[in-house]
Amino acid sequence: MTLFSNWRHWACGAAFALTGPLLAGTWPAAAPGAQPWWLNLHSSTVVQALTRAAQEPHSLITTYYQAEWGWQPSTWFGLQTELEGGQVVGQRQTEHLGANLGSQWRLNEMQEDPDLFVPVLFLTGSTPGRELSWRLGKISPESCFDDNRVARAKRTKFIAQPFFRNPAVATASKGLGGYLHWTASPRAELALCASDANAHGTLSGLTTWRGEWFRSAELTVRPLTLPARAAVRLLAWATERGGVRDGGWGLNADCELTPKWVVFARAGSGSEQFARSREFFSGGIAWEAPFGRSRDFLGLGLAQAKAVRGGMHAENLAEVIYRWQFNRVFALSPDVQYIRHPALSNVGSAWAFGLRWSMAYTR
Repeated sequence: MTLFSNWRHWACGAAFALTGPLLAGTWPAAAPGAQPWWLNLHSSTVVQALTRAAQEPHSLITTYYQAEWGWQPSTWFGLQTELEGGQVVGQRQTEHLGANLGSQWRLNEMQEDPDLFVPVLFLTGSTPGRELSWRLGKISPESCFDDNRVARAKRTKFIAQPFFRNPAVATASKGLGGYLHWTASPRAELALCASDANAHGTLSGLTTWRGEWFRSAELTVRPLTLPARAAVRLLAWATERGGVRDGGWGLNADCELTPKWVVFARAGSGSEQFARSREFFSGGIAWEAPFGRSRDFLGLGLAQAKAVRGGMHAENLAEVIYRWQFNRVFALSPDVQYIRHPALSNVGSAWAFGLRWSMAYTR
């Protein structure tokens, strides 16, 4: 099976990669508030090589692309949707390299069929002062919770999964539901969400319903004892699928030491029913605008994920990454990862060397 056997996937990825600079060159800048709609485009291709995990080096290519579109004619009412896709091409490593944790390495020599789906389609709005905001429709709880300044779900900084996803939190379905966010004060926020626990990323999530819920709540506090740009977020979640119920918690924090130096941490606990890890921790430090380059990023992250079942080793991961933003659209990010027991396997250790080419455009 060759790398280019599915031409539709590569055509879609190329279209996303070319759309940003094309629009950047043809669309005039709009005055603030002049347009009731907005558009975000993002695509990335990550090429990685894994060594010392087997007899021979192996490789992994991951592509991801996303388009977000929103229409907000008034504060009270708006419409938002996304188009998302991606593909993984990899080679077999060991028997257990499929846990999809920090190392990202998958089972089997394979080329997955490309995904292309609509993960969200919802109505949105807020009060004039934005104390209350809401979403109603096909929503993605993962995009509403467990985010921080450095290790974000948008995948624009770190490459390893523990820094944009908590494996101790059950993967939430993208189905019918509602989301409410309340800003009680500048230092306290509360977010609540309930959605279909079984829906898929396709639009079929709008028509299928089994009566089982994924529920989550997140409290954000900005303590008086810490700098103004510090936040601690406590997440609780519960889900039921096929008559089985499960739950857990997550903790997410970031703190600005100086305008350019930020520390961050994320932790969580789940069970073997739906979470990918029983216990999880990640943390690190980031230097924003290093060497006088206002859009660059240098980060160091450490993570540990414990298996949900006994007899498997905990995975320990360290990543160093530098993002070189050479214009407002394109960025190049080399990274190095050291992985102890990749994907909870019996492999002793491995090094992963990666390079990410990404495009982001906002209108």
